This record gives sequence, structure tokens and C-alpha cells, in this order.
Amino acid sequence: YLVNGNIGSVLSNGVFDYNYKDGIQATQSISYIDGITITGNELSFNGRDGLSLGENTRNWTITNNTVHNNAQSTDFTWAAGIKAGTDATVSNHFVAYNDVYQNGRNGSNQSVSYGQSGAGIWFDTTGNGNQFWYNRVHDNEFNGIFVEVTSNAAVAYNVVYRNSGRSGTAGIAVSGRS
Repeated sequence: YLVNGNIGSVLSNGVFDYNYKDGIQATQSISYIDGITITGNELSFNGRDGLSLGENTRNWTITNNTVHNNAQSTDFTWAAGIKAGTDATVSNHFVAYNDVYQNGRNGSNQSVSYGQSGAGIWFDTTGNGNQFWYNRVHDNEFNGIFVEVTSNAAVAYNVVYRNSGRSGTAGIAVSGRS
């Protein structure tokens, strides 16, 4: 867990796998969790998210990670390789150069998830300034990159393919409020 007021920490070159819930989790916080760097890690086979960003996170650099086969548990209906939300205080994250694949699928590339689970990268109801660049996102059960109810996000230079586990799945999906 990364909690209350954590500033400038670096998590690098680790393996975060086979956890019941999340590989790395920034939990809901009273004060900001600011300027964290997550780089060079493997996040895999976790029950919910490989990386989960909760409220009050800003200015994170999430780069050069291998994120795969998360969203393994049917206990969670909203899960992804990298997931952020659901609060406008989640802002100014730089997500780049990650390889994100087979979330919502097991090691044999078979579906293990249900509901809205198994996205590659999913920012849900977040604040301004989040950027998604140069990621390779493929073979996920749900949307490859899902930017949902999020303002002023930049999604560019990503390679996104074969995210097709269920009806309505897109390579890159952008949605707003009705």
C-alpha cells in the first residue's frame, strides 16, 4: 500500500504477482500521494488490478512495466491491468512504455473474468492531465485503453490490438456521462 502523504517514492524492478486483490495499490487517502514512480516492474496474476490508483493520487510516472494476466478473481467486477479512479483528484499521471496484455485471461489465454473486468489500462472518472503514450496494449478481455468520464487526457502513439474478449470491446474506448 501507498498511503497518506507519500511523496516521491520509487518502486522499481520488482515482481508483484499472485495477490488476492492488487499487485500495487494506492489506497484512498486524506492527503495526496504525489510524485510516485512505478518503473520496470512485473505485475501479474493478481485478483483485481496489477496497479490500482485510488483517490488523491497525482503526478505519477508509470513506465516500462510488464502488466499481464490480472483480473483473475470473480470477486471483483471492475478490474484492469492498470486502473485508476473513481475521483477527480486522480490527475497528471504519465503512463508510458508499458506492455499490458491478457488481463482478464489466464496463462492459457482463456477468459477468467466477467462484468466490466479485464481491461488493459482503465482510467475511470479521473481528473485532468492524464497521459497515455507509447504503450503496447493487446489481448485483453475488455477494452485495451478505456478513458471514462475523464477530462483533458492525452492518448497517443500507443500500439493497441486484439482486445476482443466480449461484445462491445474496443481497442481504445472513450466515454462520458449521459
